Amino acid sequence: ATIVLSLEPLAEPEPQAEVRVRKEIHALTVEERELFIDTYREAWDAPDSDLREMADEFVMNFSRGLHNNGAFLPWHRGYLLQVENRLREISPNITIPYWDWSLSPRIAQYPIWGAGPGQFSGDGGTDRCVADDGPFGTGSGFELTNGHCLQRRLGGGSAATAVQVQANLFHRYPNATDYDQFRNRLEHGPGLHDSVHCLVGGTMCSARASNDPIFFLHHAMV
Repeated sequence: ATIVLSLEPLAEPEPQAEVRVRKEIHALTVEERELFIDTYREAWDAPDSDLREMADEFVMNFSRGLHNNGAFLPWHRGYLLQVENRLREISPNITIPYWDWSLSPRIAQYPIWGAGPGQFSGDGGTDRCVADDGPFGTGSGFELTNGHCLQRRLGGGSAATAVQVQANLFHRYPNATDYDQFRNRLEHGPGLHDSVHCLVGGTMCSARASNDPIFFLHHAMV
């Protein structure tokens, strides 16, 4: 038998794939939340802003197959990645945090709202405009892509609790063949995707929802 020895050099090992960790918003330090907010505003306020273009693309495509079918989850997943990649051009290690509303289902009482350090501005006034001087209020110059104010109307209802999420989604639809039933329940079920959009209210409860930065934290949770 003839043994042939290869003299080719060993291939270099593949570089380790990048692992991004998205944390729950209140697992971040105040400084980390401020970095995310500052990065978001820098991208939003940039001349010919790519982030604003992405928000407008969502508005344009809102009624063109992004909801009520199997594309709902993968499309939004890709959309978040596109936005996150844009933010990482400014802050390379940043990720979109997720807002686990099941931890504190009474939406209006969640400490995410306010004009303080690391908060995402608060509720709207009588005209629903967020007028505080937080990062997304009119006091800081934040505007939607149509030039209007960000609107919110924090409702008194509740999102689903962690127990309800388990019972109404994972326990009810445990199999891959249940995908579309699972998607439909997640999208439209009580206290879940749709409900949270309209418990925040205002811009979030409209086709222009992607103009509210909370949209991305909500969909990172979804």
